[in-house]
Amino acid sequence: MNARKVGVLLSAALLSLAAGCAHTQLPQSKDTMPVYNTATVDGTAINGSVDALVDELVKSDYIILGERHDNPEHHNLQLEILKELHKRGWLKQVSMEMITPSQQADVDMAIERKIDDFYGLEQVLQWQKGWDWNLYGPIVSWVVSEGIPLQAANLDENELKSVREKPNRVGTELLGPEGLAIHRQQFRDSHCGYVDRPREESMLRVQLSRDARMASSMTARKKGVVLLAGSWHARKDIGVPRFVKGAAPYAKLTSLGMVERTGNEGENLENKYDIVWMTDGVERPDYCEMFRSRMKKP
Repeated sequence: MNARKVGVLLSAALLSLAAGCAHTQLPQSKDTMPVYNTATVDGTAINGSVDALVDELVKSDYIILGERHDNPEHHNLQLEILKELHKRGWLKQVSMEMITPSQQADVDMAIERKIDDFYGLEQVLQWQKGWDWNLYGPIVSWVVSEGIPLQAANLDENELKSVREKPNRVGTELLGPEGLAIHRQQFRDSHCGYVDRPREESMLRVQLSRDARMASSMTARKKGVVLLAGSWHARKDIGVPRFVKGAAPYAKLTSLGMVERTGNEGENLENKYDIVWMTDGVERPDYCEMFRSRMKKP
């Protein structure tokens, strides 16, 4: 694996957050951001439920469920939320970062035929290997089986190529210098400092273009849309919510950030998400050490 591929792997591994199974809720005042938990820090059970969470979510026109891509607990929670939203008649469309426009025709055909073969559906959709089907398959299969519109929310390879070559960035005025600086710092951090300026600018163009595409996949409908995406995209200060508000300023959007418990998880979360659900993390390799090792090889 070359250094560039390691860098891509590193970015995918570090850009997101999410939530889970044994649902509990932290005590909170009316003035604080809602925070849900799968367990307290000391393991003590606290009352709470997905029902209570969905009571808040259904007040919105649009919902973003920000995830950590490799955390199974997050995907379990996403599916529970989607089922509850559907049961209440709110859910009109699911948009997914994991699906590109070139797959849309196959997605539509699968929904029309209600294909219910789990691994057969993976082949029909030409599911991209970078997204673990064992994690996303249960969600996609359920959406297809219920006949709910499923919308591509990412960019195709030819679009990515064009974006990387463009000197102009979408969303520059929308985010302003401070927002762009947050993205740049994240690129440097997620690549352990091994990002030169041209690469950084290319990554910034791709990030903002993806956020814009995700937003447009949502606002094509007036309401009842859930977006499943990495939690970095779900951030209300610099992510998809900014683009949704730009296109539909009077719409009510709720961004749920699924956040792994790390010890400093409370820092500035109220500026990033409307609601947070805390979960345990998953064991991951040291990506920076992997990256440094690859960089040393000729």
